[in-house]
Amino acid sequence: MNVYECSSDIRAKPEGNCANCDIRAKPEGNCANCDIRAKPEGNCANCDIRAKPEGNCANCDIRAKPEGNCANCDIRAKPEGNCANCDIRAKPEGNCANCDIRAKPEGNCANCDIRAKPEGNCANCDIRAKPEGNCANCDIRAKPEGNCANCDIRAKPEGNCANCDIRVKSRRPLCGFCSLAIGFGIIEVEVNHTIKALFGTPLVEFWIWHV
Repeated sequence: MNVYECSSDIRAKPEGNCANCDIRAKPEGNCANCDIRAKPEGNCANCDIRAKPEGNCANCDIRAKPEGNCANCDIRAKPEGNCANCDIRAKPEGNCANCDIRAKPEGNCANCDIRAKPEGNCANCDIRAKPEGNCANCDIRAKPEGNCANCDIRAKPEGNCANCDIRVKSRRPLCGFCSLAIGFGIIEVEVNHTIKALFGTPLVEFWIWHV
C-alpha cells in the first residue's frame, strides 16, 4: 500500500483519512485554509475550500483558482491590479467582485479620484474621466478640493459653476462670491423691471432723469 505524508507528519492513505486527525490528505498541495494537503483539482476534505497554488484571493488571503472565484468568500481574485475604491484585487476587464466598481490602471476620475475606464464613465460617479487627469467635459484639470478648475470658485451641486458655466464636481455648495453676484443680479433685474413698468424707462435712465 502506498502511503503519503499528511501535514501533521502522520502517514495517511491517499484513498482514506489521516491517522492523526481523520482528515483526507493528498500529496499534491496543501489547503490554504487549514494547511492540510488537498487535491488541486477539488476540495480539501477538512474545510471543503478549494485550494490552488496559483495565487491568493485579495479579500481573505485564501488560495483561489485564477480563472474563477475564491471558494471561501466567492470573491474573484486577480493579480493584475486592485480596485481603486476598496483595494480588492479585481479583473482588469470587468468589475471588482467585492464592490462592483470598475477598476482600471490607466488613470483616476478627476471628479472623485476613483480609477475609471478611459473609454467611458467612472463607475462610481458616472462622470467621464480622461487618463491624464483632465475633466472629460471641459478638458480642464480638476482640483480635488471641490472648486471649479477654471475659475477656482465652488459650484452649485446641480452642475455648472455659476461664475464660468463650466461643469465641475457635484454635491458642492455655491461659493459666497458667486452667491452674492447672483443675488445682486436678481435684485437688479427685478428692480429694473419694476422701474420700467412704473415709469416706462429703465433703471439707469430713471436715475439720470431724477438726478
